[in-house]
Formats: sequence, C-alpha cells, structure tokens
Amino acid sequence: MKAGDSAKVVLQWHGAAHNQIDYRGLKILIDPLYTRLPGDQPHLTATRDDLERIDFILLTHGHLDHSRDFP
Repeated sequence: MKAGDSAKVVLQWHGAAHNQIDYRGLKILIDPLYTRLPGDQPHLTATRDDLERIDFILLTHGHLDHSRDFP
C-alpha cells in the first residue's frame, strides 16, 4: 500500500439485501436491487446507470430481482 492510500472500508446499504462495499478503489455490489415493482419500499435514489463502474457483483441467492438489472 502506498503512503496515503486508505484501507478504509465503506459500506452502504441500498435497501433490502442490496449493499455496496468500497475498499481500496474496488466497488463491490452484493445482491443489487435497482429495479423495483411499484409499491415496493424503500425506493432508491440511485439507479444502475449512476454507477461509474462495478468491479464485482456478488449474488447470495438466485432470485432474479437481484440480477435482472445487469447483462
């Protein structure tokens, strides 16, 4: 690690099981859930198009609501 590099882990909860981890320049999504049915809560202010890049997507289970947003 270079001087000044941060080993800080930033965890963001985006609702339901959807979490984002930022660590040493890596962006990791866990069970992403951007597309929601009308009436579902909580609604996210971010969309998948707001992401500059994703390094890893981790799916902990096979529900399509977590994977349909990504090719």
